[in-house]
Amino acid sequence: MPSTAYREGERLEKLTGIFRGLANLDRLRIVYLLAMSDRPLCVCEIVDALDLPQYQVSKHLRTLARLDLISTRRDGRWSYCSLAETEGVRRLTAFLLQALPEGGMSEEIRRLHERLALRRGGRCTLEARKANRA
Repeated sequence: MPSTAYREGERLEKLTGIFRGLANLDRLRIVYLLAMSDRPLCVCEIVDALDLPQYQVSKHLRTLARLDLISTRRDGRWSYCSLAETEGVRRLTAFLLQALPEGGMSEEIRRLHERLALRRGGRCTLEARKANRA
C-alpha cells in the first residue's frame, strides 16, 4: 500500500504536468473555449474558432486528454470535446476564467458562435472551414 507521502508526490507530479500543459497558449485557448461553451465542441469548431490547423488542434486535444482535463466522444465521423467533469477541473477552470483578461478572446468567441450557428439538430455538420481553405 503506497504511503501518504508517495500519493502526495504523485498528485504534485500530476499538478506539475497540468500546469506544464497549460503553459502552451493554444492549449490554454482551447480550455477557455470549452469553459465558455455550454455544450461539447466538435474538433472542427475549435479549429475554426482558433484559426489553427486541424492537426495542431488535435495534438493539443490529445495532450489535454492525457492530462485528464478534457473528455472526448465520437459521434459518427465527428469528435466532440468537453471539459472533464471533475471537481479539480471545475476549480482550475474557475481560476482560469478569473485570471484571464476579460474580452481577451472576443474574436475567437465570436467565430465560435458563428460556427455553432451552423449546427443542425445540435450536431456539427461541416468540416473545418480552415481545412477547406488550405
